Amino acid sequence: MVNIAVIKLAGSQHLVKAGDRLEVNRLSYKIGEPVEAEVLLSTKGDELLVNEGKVIFNVVENKKGKKLHVIKFRAKSRYRRKKGHRQLLSVVEVLSVNGETSVKKASTNDVVQNSNSDEIASAKTRVKTAKRAKKTKQKSA
Repeated sequence: MVNIAVIKLAGSQHLVKAGDRLEVNRLSYKIGEPVEAEVLLSTKGDELLVNEGKVIFNVVENKKGKKLHVIKFRAKSRYRRKKGHRQLLSVVEVLSVNGETSVKKASTNDVVQNSNSDEIASAKTRVKTAKRAKKTKQKSA
């Protein structure tokens, strides 16, 4: 059975398990530093623990959220105001819940994909140049 927990993080509650990624309000922790979260409710095997347990997470990145536009408008008075807002967010990865960690496969596939992406990019540029040459040849004839 997978251990799950309800944690309080950045003013909101989240249901998490090991390996989850969350976007939460900006946290003041350093990127990559393991931190323990406040646990409200958790499971360990079949038993339910209230205000007990341990959830460890780390901050993966800090970023800005999607832009929101706030518009004020009053009819017949030429009153228009437009403001934008982007929420500051932290992307958090849960490392372990009550000692249970997420198991990740070896990252050899990532290396293979990166080397293949270079080959694919060079093949695409060759195709584009061949198409351009064909078009110019047809125009000149």
